[in-house]
Amino acid sequence: MNEHDHDEEGQERSVSRRRVIQGIAAGTAAAWAAPAIVNVGSAAYAASAVPPVKCDGCNPNDSCLGQSDCGPAGSGCTCKPAERLGADCICTGNGFCSDFQTCTSTSSCPPGYTCSLSCCGADVLLCLPNCGTPGAAAAAAAKGSGARTDGK
Repeated sequence: MNEHDHDEEGQERSVSRRRVIQGIAAGTAAAWAAPAIVNVGSAAYAASAVPPVKCDGCNPNDSCLGQSDCGPAGSGCTCKPAERLGADCICTGNGFCSDFQTCTSTSSCPPGYTCSLSCCGADVLLCLPNCGTPGAAAAAAAKGSGARTDGK
């Protein structure tokens, strides 16, 4: 709106200085609050992330063969070595290899994920969801084609 606008009847209307300042203040407040809202959402997501759980039932020297089921019944989680052969076995979700990002260590994975070996190839490390992390069961149940982290 211009400083002097016309209404439907052709009468001149003016915008008060106060109205302009209120509009600027509202825009500034929204711009200031946006990063805070995003950070609260990130903190809430991080708080919902499930930490890795050690499990028995995998061969720590073989990243594919010998994965046993772990976690709640029907979770689709299996026990596999974390980060390198010979490491502790952890309980992770599974899915198609192409659905997960590669990693060099767990610190390069999103919250609730662990850098782990799998059936996706020798020395291929992927960020896999810790069993119980939101989305882990959905990834395991996803329909598609290609290599899977659990070899199934």
